[in-house]
Amino acid sequence: MPLPDFGGRIAVVTGGRGTLGAAVASGLLRSGAQVHCIDVAVPGPQASAAHQHVADVRNSAELCAVRERITGPVTLLVNAHGLQKSRGGILDCDEAVWAELMDVNLNGVYRSCRVFAADMRQHGGAIVN
Repeated sequence: MPLPDFGGRIAVVTGGRGTLGAAVASGLLRSGAQVHCIDVAVPGPQASAAHQHVADVRNSAELCAVRERITGPVTLLVNAHGLQKSRGGILDCDEAVWAELMDVNLNGVYRSCRVFAADMRQHGGAIVN
């Protein structure tokens, strides 16, 4: 199957150094997009050709700072970040762990969309959650 042509498009991938995020970033790069990966992990020597940013989706100010460093409109956002802490069921997950999971996995998507979707209102684009 041929890859879509994202040449000239700017993409942001949250969780860009995780397994899923790195695969998405790689595909977007092969499709011609300029890719910006956001992750709490500092990029290692094997980081992809994508632009690497250290930021936490729990912090809107950090996401805004990343947006300010990107030149041009962001028209693709892939929220690939995620946190998994509890290996058991709901009975093994205390409320503090649950709150942290929701803050990253749910509220982090909200924050990312709020920061990066503003460009899409004017220029069009797509968000994948």
